[in-house]
Amino acid sequence: MSDETKIQIVKIKGRKASEELEVLDNEERKTLLRQEICALLKTILSNILPEDEKLSIEFHVAERTTIFKIDCRQDSYGHLVGRGGQTIESLRRITTTMTMKNGFRSVIEIPYFNNSSR
Repeated sequence: MSDETKIQIVKIKGRKASEELEVLDNEERKTLLRQEICALLKTILSNILPEDEKLSIEFHVAERTTIFKIDCRQDSYGHLVGRGGQTIESLRRITTTMTMKNGFRSVIEIPYFNNSSR
């Protein structure tokens, strides 16, 4: 699917949002969900991180996994991770649940984090 493809949802009177998604094909639904997850993560993190924070969230689609990359300043890392990793683990759990329900995997990458230290 090209980046130029526009997704349009036609609202049908009396239908729920979940019923509207059934009108879309599988790849369009996954793309829409990825965009919604980015928006959700941005909303949550903009309320957790300091106000002057430069926050960006991007996603990259691999063969079977979507990688959500959160980018922020290094001094905001503690806010992003949370006490004992609770904040980032909660975000990962929510994201994984949403994507697995729709048939694909997801990973959240954060800056300044070395996975080998776990």
